[in-house]
Amino acid sequence: MKLKFQRAVLVAFGGLLAVAALARCLLWLIPPPHRPLEYMIAGTAATTVALGTVFARVVIRKGC
Repeated sequence: MKLKFQRAVLVAFGGLLAVAALARCLLWLIPPPHRPLEYMIAGTAATTVALGTVFARVVIRKGC
């Protein structure tokens, strides 16, 4: 049971790190200075991509 919990924590931390990295890349593409709206757009886009990836993975896994 301990191993499953550690794996879940590692996957969750990796997912959060990936979302933060994607948001950072999106902010790098948007020319500065950044207003609060640009931060919201980058965060929303990163979250959308992450949730879409998780959804696709669940659909593929259920199809097998």
